[in-house]
Amino acid sequence: MKRITIVAGAFALLAGLAALGQVIPPSKKVDQVRKIAVVEPESVTLNRSEIWVFIGPELMNPSREGYRLAAAVLPDNATSKKVVWESSDPGVATVDAEGYVRPVKRGAAVVRATTVANKLSAECRVTVESMNRPSGSAAGDLLNRGSMARQGSWLYFADPGRGMRLSKMKVDGSAKAPLSNDQATFINVSGGTVFYINNSDGRKLYSIDIYGQNRRWLNDSNPAFGAQTYGDEIMYGSPDPSNLINLYRMKTDGTGRRIVDWPGLGNLGFFYRVGGAAFYSLGQKDETGATVMNRILYRPLEGGGRGVEVFGATLKSFAVETANLSGSYVAGRIFYISDAGDIRAIENFADAKKRKDSPVSNPSPPAKGLNVHQGWVYYYNDNALSKVRCDGRENQVLTRIPAGAEVLIYPVSFGSAAEDTWIYYYVLQAGAAPKLFRVRSNGLEMSEIK
Repeated sequence: MKRITIVAGAFALLAGLAALGQVIPPSKKVDQVRKIAVVEPESVTLNRSEIWVFIGPELMNPSREGYRLAAAVLPDNATSKKVVWESSDPGVATVDAEGYVRPVKRGAAVVRATTVANKLSAECRVTVESMNRPSGSAAGDLLNRGSMARQGSWLYFADPGRGMRLSKMKVDGSAKAPLSNDQATFINVSGGTVFYINNSDGRKLYSIDIYGQNRRWLNDSNPAFGAQTYGDEIMYGSPDPSNLINLYRMKTDGTGRRIVDWPGLGNLGFFYRVGGAAFYSLGQKDETGATVMNRILYRPLEGGGRGVEVFGATLKSFAVETANLSGSYVAGRIFYISDAGDIRAIENFADAKKRKDSPVSNPSPPAKGLNVHQGWVYYYNDNALSKVRCDGRENQVLTRIPAGAEVLIYPVSFGSAAEDTWIYYYVLQAGAAPKLFRVRSNGLEMSEIK
């Protein structure tokens, strides 16, 4: 019995030592276990490979609009997903620890995200450009239904190849890309946001970012007839309770909607804001029942009183020159097409005693539409798309157009030379799909944008 007890005790002692060995393994074994538990990153990518951020052109306290990049580290179970952000040129654009890119001055830089764990990296090219401020589109562009607006390197436009749906492309016609499936007019762009009238949804006001994301409807359920962004506001025409087109204002986020209750406003035709004043015409029915422009008026946005009449008859269209003087935007000459089809200019519009209405050109056939850009009036009639200097010199045909077509004209400059201007133009004909063309301002290299 004693021998059996001793053997059993020996087995118990060995079992205890074995158990102790499992609870406290050698230090090397612990290190091996820790190494197996660490999962290192295998890749890092950014949500965008190229972005545009914007700086306001105002001389004092320019506004800045940035963009937040996001880094995705794989695999999902990586032990550490932390990245370090850096900019190749902080003098152009900076980036903070959260990936938010802020513009400093116009130019280009590269933002890089690098994993802390094993130094994998991903890059995004950043271009800093001037945002459209204060207006989101030019007067002449909105006069032509706002089917195209330019900001920096890009054109935002209604693409005929996609049924006039909102798209973008570079100013040279390259890199065309869809933004939404909305048929768009009265396009305005300011910084990272495009504003437009959505013809696919009852002419309501919408916005979307320049990458085709964050699409939203902006408040008003009534249709909009004309729209312009100016600073943080949208001005637009919309039916009032009497079914006349009145003028409204609201913030660009869709809040603060209110009517512009001007005495004697009547039925709005076309409008454009410059500084603290608006230029506008009234709508009037002609003998065929069509609505035509009647008179040109201007008035301060704030305060009472009636608008000052600049021109007192029916007309086909008008555009306002604007200039930036030390950060303040002021109106210059008003160019218009008379009911007879003459192109004329009004100087000193604000002073009835000094106001001067002068001829610019008397095209034959009569002019039907125009746009004004960098000292030139671009116009069309039943024969051709042409240009003439604002003082009436150098009247030149640029390209022929089909008889009876309506033409929407959008000059786009990309350099200082005279030929460094493309004239983009839509040709609209009854029973035919719209087409978009471009021609240089010297009349060469005409081509269709498909």
